[in-house]
Amino acid sequence: MRRWMSLSLIVVFIATIAVAQDDATQKAKAEKKECCGEKCAVQIKDIEAFDYAAVEMTGSFEQHGQAFMTLYQEAGAQGLPMDSAPTGIYYNNPEMVAETDLKWEVALSVPDASKVKEPLKGKTWKHTKIASVVYEGPFDENYRAQYNKIMSCISEKGLVPAGPSMEKHLTMAAQDENGVWVGKVEICLPVMKKTE
Repeated sequence: MRRWMSLSLIVVFIATIAVAQDDATQKAKAEKKECCGEKCAVQIKDIEAFDYAAVEMTGSFEQHGQAFMTLYQEAGAQGLPMDSAPTGIYYNNPEMVAETDLKWEVALSVPDASKVKEPLKGKTWKHTKIASVVYEGPFDENYRAQYNKIMSCISEKGLVPAGPSMEKHLTMAAQDENGVWVGKVEICLPVMKKTE
């Protein structure tokens, strides 16, 4: 599935995840949330806008390994902070768009997008209301089904999608004993009130 980076980048990635999880735990305590679904699986919450450094990609998701490698190498070379969970941002649905036309990016949060240099792109995530679900397991049909849960929840709440989906990697993806890629990811979708 998704191929990952060299050993040195994996060490950075693991350290990054540990810090990010602690930050996420602290922020979660202060957040105001709504939820729906079994065991409150999908949460509707407000988040802060943030700047990020991105590697823009077109085409197959099989390029994730290459994209993450570029992200970490360039972030290191530019002295950018690598203390946030890496994210994937997906602009279209692979079930509705040809693989060659998929638009997506991998990213790290940064304090100031204007300081990001090529080949990375400095951007700002402006979507402050999201629906999210945390998924842990194989990247298979159960993983893809999480998007259906989100869509069902936002429909129930009178909301509609308001931007690209974002996937925050909470653990490093790894292959299980059967060679299946598994991991823990928070899947986020920006939302807004449905207008008549």
